[in-house]
Amino acid sequence: MSRVAISSGAARRSLLQRLRPVIIREGGNRSSNSSSRFVLRAALSSASEIETPHVRVADPRSLRQLRNAIASSSSSTAVSASGGDTSALAELIRAAGTTMSASSAERGNEYEAAAAAELFCDACRHDPAGSARVWVERYPAETLDRALRNIMRCDADGLSILVEQRGHLLRLKGEKRNDDSMASLEKSDAALKSMLGVLFSPSLLTVERVDLTSPGTLLEKIIRYEKVRPYSTLDHFKRRLGPGRRCFALFHPSIPGEPLAFVHCALLKTIAPDLKYIQDNTGNSWNASQANAAVFYSISSTQPGLQGSGVDLGAVLLKRAVSFLSSEFRDTLDTFSTLSPMPRFVPWVNQVLASSELSALHSVDKDAAENIKAFLSDSNGKGDLAKPHIMRLAAAYLLNEKNGRGGILCPVGNFHVRNGARIGRINWMGDPSKLGRTQSGCVMVNYHYPLDHLEENRRSYGEDGIVAVTKDVQKLLTIDGI
Repeated sequence: MSRVAISSGAARRSLLQRLRPVIIREGGNRSSNSSSRFVLRAALSSASEIETPHVRVADPRSLRQLRNAIASSSSSTAVSASGGDTSALAELIRAAGTTMSASSAERGNEYEAAAAAELFCDACRHDPAGSARVWVERYPAETLDRALRNIMRCDADGLSILVEQRGHLLRLKGEKRNDDSMASLEKSDAALKSMLGVLFSPSLLTVERVDLTSPGTLLEKIIRYEKVRPYSTLDHFKRRLGPGRRCFALFHPSIPGEPLAFVHCALLKTIAPDLKYIQDNTGNSWNASQANAAVFYSISSTQPGLQGSGVDLGAVLLKRAVSFLSSEFRDTLDTFSTLSPMPRFVPWVNQVLASSELSALHSVDKDAAENIKAFLSDSNGKGDLAKPHIMRLAAAYLLNEKNGRGGILCPVGNFHVRNGARIGRINWMGDPSKLGRTQSGCVMVNYHYPLDHLEENRRSYGEDGIVAVTKDVQKLLTIDGI
């Protein structure tokens, strides 16, 4: 943060807007306007001594011309990823990137670097996808870190812009896996990951409870961002925030009002085996004195740009939510668990059924395969006949199938076990909805969080790949275990 001289009309007006509450507070109770004018004059006379990082500086002429070119082309020339002429945008980003990335000796003028950062952020606001497509090719890779720091220092929305830009960058990486520009994308992604990993340190994040008294804009975002269990009606949304339920959201102070992740939980007498149990045991009849178990049944991340950046938002959120609930229900609450889907289980089952080798490996004969297919394709299918095979396959999917890093193949299971949870129970018909059938085969899993053994479980899984699991789940690996 540096002291900025107020040398332009725009900057002066910006400062006045920020000082308006002070002027009103100091002069509003006086009988004459002279006192208010005195406060205003005093504020302006000391403006050059006010520390403010966000007052926009006068644009250097060359960058201002590029800004005007962008503005004039916005209505007629598509400056976007849709295929329009991006020459003006590319030139802006090239010039801004070079100026921001230069050292102080090369730059010579601190105002020019600030203006370049502001112009870069303006380009990102104007066309986020197009900017991401261009700037990774125009930035000098060796000076990218310095440019990113300038963006954070010079623009109030710098952090949210960087998160959004990384989201677009990840999409570009997916599109250009075999492209020559992949090396440039990897360098840009590495620089962003390094910076975001520091800026989203757990010590900087806060958790707040979300309820029906929360700001309307926040509630709208919760509805829009919900991925695991979308709200079907307004009443459904109200129930999720009503008696016997809790919702917690994770925030960063530099992106106020924007939830980074949020989790829903139910406070119950015992661990829920299915979604219907949660619905039947919360609401107006809920009794707080019987809140013995906190069951987390939906957790959503809202920022694609933070995925794979080393920022484990879900882990931070769950840990803080457990702390909140332990404090609120200290006399009754002693169990923490989840009721989780297996969103990639059915695609994996279909792979097993399509391969005679895999079918033999998992002891799925022709009759069993037919029963499984009938159940997965029809809500009135052969559930009783398919149950033992699906439950056994679910246990094998969680305990035996591994991802490329040696962890559990199921991403939800890997997340919870990585954070110290134990695979506690696999529930038949935990979610009989159409979505539950097509993704998880109607199966849901309880991951137990034993607070006294979290660190031990986490270390065993991280170092030796040992999955904490109950004997009941292990028994399902044999068809006689049903």
